[in-house]
Amino acid sequence: MALEFISTIGPWNKISLYTDSLSVLEALNTFRTRKQEILAIKSDILEMSKEKSITLHWIPAHTGIQGNEAADSYAKKATTRPNIEKIPKKSFKQLKNAISNVQIQIWQERWASSTTENVRHTEKLIPAVSIHTKKFSHFIVQFLSGHALIDICIDDIHGRVYADTVATRSIVGESMFNLLRERGIDSQKMEITMALADGSRTTMESYTAQVSIDIEGRTVPIDMLALPKAKGN
Repeated sequence: MALEFISTIGPWNKISLYTDSLSVLEALNTFRTRKQEILAIKSDILEMSKEKSITLHWIPAHTGIQGNEAADSYAKKATTRPNIEKIPKKSFKQLKNAISNVQIQIWQERWASSTTENVRHTEKLIPAVSIHTKKFSHFIVQFLSGHALIDICIDDIHGRVYADTVATRSIVGESMFNLLRERGIDSQKMEITMALADGSRTTMESYTAQVSIDIEGRTVPIDMLALPKAKGN
């Protein structure tokens, strides 16, 4: 604002500007800055220096200097006015943040309103979108992507469960599934017909059962699917 006022005055050729903002003076005194507001001030000073001699001075704040105290007083009075007479220009960083916030808001609305099955599953685990990278263990990454390999052990039988966590299904071996059934897990028998690569078809007996597994402290319901043996082509 002071530079804008200087540009309107006529006969004065020597101008001294006083400020209690040491950080601004230091920023103006360095070539290593990308702040748009500082670059704009430098540009204005350079242009005005073609016709006027402009000198910047630093004065300490809140030390009783009459001119500085008067400037602070007027600045505080201006904040109480109902209407803003002059709206300062937004910096590049402020504009970038404003645009980013709008984009995130639109992203969040689309994320919350999407009807895609994969999105609906993941949205339950990550309800809020963010531009910051979320760091998960590889177990959580596999779980969220819908392709989890989970090692489980019951008594002396070890098994690896392939879990389609988006559809909340998993496939287990026959021995593991039989042991789960012995433990009292309710299961239902069904037949699955599969098309093979050579064009033939095969029918398989299968069993399904719903269990809950613990993934890093999170209890997840999974429909286990066992494919023991093929009945024939």
